[in-house]
Amino acid sequence: MERARGLFRFIWVPRILMVLFIIFLTLFSFDVFEMEGSIWTKVGAFVIHSVPSLVLAVVLVIAWRRPLIGGILVLACVAAFAVLSRIRSGTDFAVRQIIFNPVFIAPTVIGILFMISSLIEGSGERPDHSGGPSE
Repeated sequence: MERARGLFRFIWVPRILMVLFIIFLTLFSFDVFEMEGSIWTKVGAFVIHSVPSLVLAVVLVIAWRRPLIGGILVLACVAAFAVLSRIRSGTDFAVRQIIFNPVFIAPTVIGILFMISSLIEGSGERPDHSGGPSE
């Protein structure tokens, strides 16, 4: 029973971390409300700044049911963001920044955890999701 609880927790860790990471990214979108302009300009800017969070929310929905596919999609999002960051900056410093930046490290770890979670779920050792003691 203790093993099932450990597996149950491990399956939920990437989901919780992904929700927290999406909230973290969304917080950066709120800075648009300090700029000058009409409310509609600010709302439009907020939506544009929230696109990465919205994309990751869609990936989370997919990963919730299909952790392996979700993990691959999370890593694909990290790779796409890394490429876009490299193209935009155009310096060698960007490579070191990509490797050591928490904005890249956190979703990479989350994607790997989703893939490991998929392996655990696929191994036939499904934890008891009822939350109560097994009989």
